[in-house]
Amino acid sequence: MIITGGISPNDEGGFGAKLQTEEEAQQHRLVTDAVHAAAPDVKICMQILHMGALAHNPDCVAPTAVKSRISSFTPRELDEDGIEKQLTDFANCATMARKAGYDGVEIIGSAGYLLSTFLVEKTNLRTDQWGGPFENRMRFPVEAVRRVRSAVGADFILIFRITAMDMLEGGMSWDEVLMLAKAVEAAGANIISTHFTWHEASVPTIATMVPRGVHASHGAFATGADSALGYQQPHQHAGRG
Repeated sequence: MIITGGISPNDEGGFGAKLQTEEEAQQHRLVTDAVHAAAPDVKICMQILHMGALAHNPDCVAPTAVKSRISSFTPRELDEDGIEKQLTDFANCATMARKAGYDGVEIIGSAGYLLSTFLVEKTNLRTDQWGGPFENRMRFPVEAVRRVRSAVGADFILIFRITAMDMLEGGMSWDEVLMLAKAVEAAGANIISTHFTWHEASVPTIATMVPRGVHASHGAFATGADSALGYQQPHQHAGRG
């Protein structure tokens, strides 16, 4: 399986590649058609990456106006209409990915990007249905998965990348990680992809000083999730080192 680099679902979600229109989908056909022509049995999935507060973009958005220490901009706090727009854009992006010839999508819910900032109290200070207890904080990413599955149908790969260990003070507990994994599976995810640390964590994933192989032991840790979850959900691990 091939998974692309991050593609934003809208303008505010990033600063590079975006998939939001039929015209953009046709450009992606150059890639998907080439892959399928070269290796018909190979599946290619497009990564949907909404960078949230980490978008190098003055119009970046987040659950709360909390500036990341590695970002140049303070994000705009999403109101109800803004949250609905983001959810709609996730579903639309997945629909366009299917039209572009992809076999599936991977939704990024880790590393300090938009979905993960809803999950932790550090970046989600809301007191409405999208904040507070963990059941509310996970509502946005779970709803994003549900909307995407509804938009693309059952015969389309849907991967969700989860932070199995965010290495943040006040980050997700292991019980919360398991609760989220079960919820996104129930919402329509076929594969759970694990990832370790946020980009702004004390053990970063984007700095060149990360020692080679430093995260190797985490793979074994992640494989224990299947037994903890009580099922054999397909699983992959993403990380540098």
